[in-house]
Amino acid sequence: MNSIVVNGLRFHYPAQAEPTLDIGQLEIARGERVFLYGPSGSGKSTLLSVLAGIHRPQSGTVAIEDIDITALTARQRDHFRAHHIGYIFQQFNLLPYLDCIHNVALACEFSKVRRQRLQQRNISPEDEAARLLNQLGISHEMHSRRASELSVGQQQRVAAARALIGSPELIIADEPTSALDADSRLSFLKLLFAECERAGSTLLFVSHDAELAGQFDRSLSLSALNQSAEA
Repeated sequence: MNSIVVNGLRFHYPAQAEPTLDIGQLEIARGERVFLYGPSGSGKSTLLSVLAGIHRPQSGTVAIEDIDITALTARQRDHFRAHHIGYIFQQFNLLPYLDCIHNVALACEFSKVRRQRLQQRNISPEDEAARLLNQLGISHEMHSRRASELSVGQQQRVAAARALIGSPELIIADEPTSALDADSRLSFLKLLFAECERAGSTLLFVSHDAELAGQFDRSLSLSALNQSAEA
């Protein structure tokens, strides 16, 4: 069973002569941990935004959990993303005036599906937020701190907890470790892997740092993917 299936994907920005993305085929199995790499400006973040339904390709199909999101309206794609995709943005996108707990629990405010998953386990969003924060290295005494008071590494962990809450089927991570040193990157990856395995989530992790590739089930070069459509 596949979590992601892409066929004939072409995407270009307005007034752009050549497409940023030209991918013949891409399949990622459910529960797989995949590392996607490529140089800066190669279109990694663009591909993630297309897979998340933020941007819509000019041609081709993108199926996430057996749903062709290219056939959905923008509003439908927003709802689908909220319910089924946890997104760790490169800049984290935390609300600076909210504390750690409420930044994480906010994902459940936008998704009844995630709330229901927690309700089935008799867990409140706040309790699950606290558990995830603890697991990802944010101690209890820091849970009430505003996001604006956190270090970059701490904000990264809060953003990861927000993506994970409610066990979305797909976790997309856009260069979340770029500001961390080597030891901190590996530590964060181990924690992220453990939570994805616990939830049964697929992980698509993007970075320009190819040294991380060995930690994943499979690594993919975006340059090779783009060339595959032309082969």
